[in-house]
Amino acid sequence: MAYVDKLSELTIREKSALCCTPDCITYAGVPRLGIPAIRGNDGPQGVRMEDGRTSTALPCNMALAATFDEETAFEYGKVLGEECIANDFQIIYGPGVNLMRTPMNGRNFEYMGEEPVVAGKIGAAYVKGCQSVGVAACLKHLALNNQEICRTNGSSNCDWDVIRELYLEAFRIIVKEASPWSIMSSYNKINGEFASQCGTLQQKILKDEWGFDGVVISDAGAVHDGKAAFLNGLDASMAELSFPVTIPEMVEKGELPESMLDEKARRMLLLHDRVARKNSAENPPSLHADFARKCAAESTVMLKNRDHILPLDGKRGKKILITGPAATAFHCIGSLERQGGSGAVHPPYEVTPLAGLQSALEGFELTYMPCFRSEQDQLMDAEMLDKLTIRYFDLKSGELFFEEDKLSSAFIFGPVNAGGITTAQHPASERTFRAEITGRLKAPRQMRGKFSIFDSRLNAKLRYREEEVLTGDKDKLPFISLDAGETLDFSVNFDFQFVHYAELNLLWFEDNSAQIATLLESAPQFDAVIYFGGRTHLQDKEAIGMGNLPTADITSWELPGEQDEFLSKLVSANRNVIGVFNAGSPFDLRAWHEKMAAILVVWYPGMEGGNAIADVISGKCEPGGRLPFTWGADIMDYACHANGSYPGVREGDDPHTDYLEGGLIGYRYFDYMDKAPLYPFGGGMGYTEFALSGAKISREGGIKLTLSVENCGSRSGKEVIHLYAGKTEKTPGKPVKKLVAFRKVSVAPGKSETVEFSLSEQEVENLKQSSFTRLMLGRNAADLPQIFDL
Repeated sequence: MAYVDKLSELTIREKSALCCTPDCITYAGVPRLGIPAIRGNDGPQGVRMEDGRTSTALPCNMALAATFDEETAFEYGKVLGEECIANDFQIIYGPGVNLMRTPMNGRNFEYMGEEPVVAGKIGAAYVKGCQSVGVAACLKHLALNNQEICRTNGSSNCDWDVIRELYLEAFRIIVKEASPWSIMSSYNKINGEFASQCGTLQQKILKDEWGFDGVVISDAGAVHDGKAAFLNGLDASMAELSFPVTIPEMVEKGELPESMLDEKARRMLLLHDRVARKNSAENPPSLHADFARKCAAESTVMLKNRDHILPLDGKRGKKILITGPAATAFHCIGSLERQGGSGAVHPPYEVTPLAGLQSALEGFELTYMPCFRSEQDQLMDAEMLDKLTIRYFDLKSGELFFEEDKLSSAFIFGPVNAGGITTAQHPASERTFRAEITGRLKAPRQMRGKFSIFDSRLNAKLRYREEEVLTGDKDKLPFISLDAGETLDFSVNFDFQFVHYAELNLLWFEDNSAQIATLLESAPQFDAVIYFGGRTHLQDKEAIGMGNLPTADITSWELPGEQDEFLSKLVSANRNVIGVFNAGSPFDLRAWHEKMAAILVVWYPGMEGGNAIADVISGKCEPGGRLPFTWGADIMDYACHANGSYPGVREGDDPHTDYLEGGLIGYRYFDYMDKAPLYPFGGGMGYTEFALSGAKISREGGIKLTLSVENCGSRSGKEVIHLYAGKTEKTPGKPVKKLVAFRKVSVAPGKSETVEFSLSEQEVENLKQSSFTRLMLGRNAADLPQIFDL
């Protein structure tokens, strides 16, 4: 008997309990009827666990979008599903498909670029793969979560026509093509109304128009008015303790019809049924290293390859210098904030780029020279900590109820009610308390450093040398200088509430001007230099916490630290510099990109990233990715920066962002303004050349377009073909063209493959009604040589 058939046997309180998750993880069952609880978990690019278990850290979702490959996306989702089953989770909180409105959104790396058709098709394949093994995907965040600044209290103000045509289109595609079993609403308001309470979005569009038959779940703590949320389409509230009591009260008072509660409970029971029907193996693998490596190579985007310097095969000489802050950096291993927030995964290992190249480039003379370290790498050595103790005091009584010692200088403390930690696993869980950290530093050498304290409620106080500092903005924490052997006593105090955690890191800094000078002096002696840099998750990150958080988004269009200055000098010292960059968004590369010999964007490539990078650089694998966004020369090339609407109003009683550009984001804005980007949407290249020919169109029962893709080179490769609908004349405020479909095709050397696109009569009619009069075929948004009238 299906669980959903037992609905009539449930009491009001049992039905109410189904509609909330007290800890971000557990969805209640009904034990007396044999209905088990089910569990959900982060994250979009790997199963996040905080209890010591490990899982595969896959490339981030922006990397997955860069593959333009639905087969890879299906396998990606299937991997997540299998690892959920292996670790007793039934729901994965992903994929994220909010669009890149601004390059400065700290969470872009978790999303899938600027184009809803790409996000929709790749996201649909991800959902299908995950649910093929009986694990529910939870599509997120519905909707307009396009910046982290004021994401929990700000309003995204946008015309509903634009919302439907642009910001909801990826969600619509996924609902129609993949039938996700759950969807997560966003924190933000939409035109002044919290998304979790937006009936136009959750009920009218999602359920009534699109026929979504799954569960709508709030983000953690995102329900502000339970009655309004439940009356307007929300089915379950995450991280909510009061609902099992308040829902029955609402039903008893007639504020919530019992028939509506029945419908929500029915959807929840259907979710229980769906995840109970696993068709996967009894013992699915808990790690998928081979797929992680393959996916990372498939997502790598090569933007430039002067004189075919890549792949390295000896023709450019044997002496290679490796440098850059990311050469030895970890992006997967570290504390939660340093892994980006909900995108965090804890793998059993991570291969750095240096380790990958040292393993792969046999026959080359490799020299590694550090230049400067990223802040992410500058954790103090454990020997600097003389002692560190945490004491937990009840917030009301002041009673000390737990004490623990820590040996690491980078750790999370307090209850972490997500990622595999249940509420019973920490003595401080489900309590309000004050935590006091006391510690002593002992400098083994002369040093200069600072504390880095992440506190999601911004109420931590740091005290040392009779000084007290509020730690809400970690960038404003003072530097501390210590002589060799000198000690420093310190304390940190936090007031905690449920679903809250904090991190303490101790950072140190060195004067590395001498080693940089030596490196630049040595650089001309090498046949090529490989520089590893970009951003880290201290910039690309979720803004965990509520309200107007300092440094919530990426704070600078330029690369962090000394990178731009150093790269300008490096490309002058050696003309064969190969730049390899981590990032979830475009950044400023004007100072040095013209002199760079080759540029690779590897995103956040996961635990096998170093091996995948080596596979691409050595030529074992193609750089298979293409840009899922438009790369402008300047931040003012992006509409919301040009019109001044980002980040919007973040102070006061009405934080908000007005989407003044309407639907003109990404290539749509560049086209409309006749502005040439540095690198177009869909841009990128591999190690072989392709020719497109023989494009034909037929108009029976819609439109069918076919063309031939020939591999003119000597090695196998893949090409992405784009199909756009375009206009012959501009319509004020409307896109000049929009992507209709794309195909990725693999072609053997000297061979050709046929690519086909089909549009139904209704799709053609819809395009004509929107004033699109032609179809355009090509490799990317700027290269569309084949044009046909609709």
